[in-house]
Amino acid sequence: MGNRIRQSSALYFYPFFVTTCAQLHSYFLVSDNIVNQVETSHGKLSWHCVDGVGLKAINDSLLVEGAVFQLVREHFRNEPYYIDLLELIHETRHPAFFRNPVPVSIITALS
Repeated sequence: MGNRIRQSSALYFYPFFVTTCAQLHSYFLVSDNIVNQVETSHGKLSWHCVDGVGLKAINDSLLVEGAVFQLVREHFRNEPYYIDLLELIHETRHPAFFRNPVPVSIITALS
């Protein structure tokens, strides 16, 4: 019985984890494009360059990031690896911003 529960949990975990990674990638991509002032990414116009979006894209990236943590909390709060999963997400997201500090022009535009 315990083995079946572990297998069931793994079958549930892996697809969800892949989806979470895709959401994190979206968050990184939008944020990184704003910070580096990239106009196109992967052959498409960057989100912040779309008419009417601009620096509102910062809010969008934060909403995506928040959604990741909300989904993880809803689905894995009672799992023994919950803290490890949160730490993994935090460890993954912080280096992206330490490598790319926010330019003064963006900070000025937000004030």
